[in-house]
This record gives sequence, C-alpha cells and structure tokens, in this order.
Amino acid sequence: MAIRHCGNRLNSRGYITINSPIGILDVYPFGDGAFSHNRRYNTLGIKGKIKGKAIASPILISAVQINRNTFTLVWDYVDEFVNPVISIQYSLDGQSWNTVKTVNDIKTDTVTSTELNNVLTGTDVYFRIMVNSDEYFNKISNTQVINWQFNDYRITEIRRAENLQCGYSELVFDIEGTVDLDVEWTFNSYPGGGKAQCIDYTGPEQINITTDYGIDATEIRNTTISVDGESKRFELRLYDTDRSLDLTFLKCYKTPHNNEIALTSADMLVKFTNTETLEENYIALNVFTTKYY
Repeated sequence: MAIRHCGNRLNSRGYITINSPIGILDVYPFGDGAFSHNRRYNTLGIKGKIKGKAIASPILISAVQINRNTFTLVWDYVDEFVNPVISIQYSLDGQSWNTVKTVNDIKTDTVTSTELNNVLTGTDVYFRIMVNSDEYFNKISNTQVINWQFNDYRITEIRRAENLQCGYSELVFDIEGTVDLDVEWTFNSYPGGGKAQCIDYTGPEQINITTDYGIDATEIRNTTISVDGESKRFELRLYDTDRSLDLTFLKCYKTPHNNEIALTSADMLVKFTNTETLEENYIALNVFTTKYY
C-alpha cells in the first residue's frame, strides 16, 4: 500500500494505492472519519472513492487437442502486463475451473495433464487463461471449447474397502463409454482355500473362483466385457482362506485355547486389454489377515 498526495498538500486529502485481488486501486478517503481500525480482526477500513486502473483482458486465440490428454493453447495480452504469470485452466461445465499449468511471460504452450485421461469422447472441455502481474491481478481471458476426442472409455474406481470381516476385501468400479475388453483375472491365495468373485450389476457374474485348501494356489480366468455408449458397474470380492496349510480351521479372534498365529492373504490382478488398440489397464486388490488356531 502506498500513500500519495495530489498537487498542493494543503489543499488535497491525497489518495492511497492498494494491491487488490482485482488489480491496482486508488482510494480517495472522505476526510475526517474515513479510517477505522478493527482491533478484533486487526483490519483497516477506509471510506472513500475508488478508482481502478483499466487494462484490456487477455485473449485466448485458439485451443487445439493433440491426443487424449494433451492440448495446445495460443493467447495474447497487452504490453502493460510486465513479466506476467499465466495460469492455464480447464473446466467441464464452464463454471468450476482447474489450473493445470502455470507459465511465465509466454503466449503459447502445449500442456499434458493426466486429469484429462478420464474425459470421455464427446465431452465439451472449456479452456481459458488467467494473467497476473505486479500491477494487474486475475485478468481472465475469453473461453475456447474443444469437443474432446481419443478417450472412448474409462475405468473408474468407485469404492475400495480392504481387510474387513475376518479376511474380506471389496472393490467397486465402473467401465464407461464404448469399448470391447479382454479381461484376465489372476488370483492368488496364500495358503490355498481363498475365494474370488466379480459381480456385474447388470448381467451375469464375471468370475467365481474357489481354490483348493492346502498349498498356495493361483487361478487365472479370462472373460470379455463390452460397453456401448453406457456405464456398467462391477464389484470384485476377495476372501482369504479359513484353514491353515495343514487344514486346521482358523479363527479371527484369540482365546486361551487358540493362541497360535497364522497369516493368510489373497490378491487379485485384473488386466483389461482394449481389443482394438491393445492398450492395457490394470486394477489390483488384496486382503491380509492375522488368524488363530
């Protein structure tokens, strides 16, 4: 904050220059009683006339998508922005904005953001820039819109809960968009006796595996999943074994008669392969329990 006077100091009450979130402001106090101090919040209040320093807003000239998570913006701003900081922002609704990159004193940039991996083909993505300098703050450009491409589907984790109820874990996930997937399910049980199940909320279950008791066990299943402009929800459930390697029944609580410890676990790795592009995605789930016998 800077305090200045206008001309003859005896005939002018002067003005105060303030950096504000909307830019540089000149405040002309209204004379006696214009200033007040709030002791509780330690804030200074000023009653007066406010004049701002006008400047042309930056212009976003173009926005071009390069691939599924990359785009290039070209913009311009007036020379009054000295050594500006430019925030590159996107929105999916034109209201809530996310800053994906900040650059200094340039007028074009190519941005890659993993946040865009989950934007489906056909979604309108809004772009803008916000420019700041020492004298001008949060000056926002016009908006450019790209109808997003290259992301025909996405796999989204909805809920994960692990190591519940004496050796139980679950994972709920959605597959949205349009895609044909080859799915490989690799299930391990240590020791054997663990179980795995994947429920399709809109169709028959994908897998239902029960391994034999005894030594460590591995089972592999192969299925297919197709979505066609829709969303499907799946729930993967894992149960580790309830018997030890020598087939002794195991419990999840300790008593005076069962104080021997057995560690049991199970895990699942799911590989999704896009049949058209051969792109692979993975999800994993495990369960680990200390049991007694």
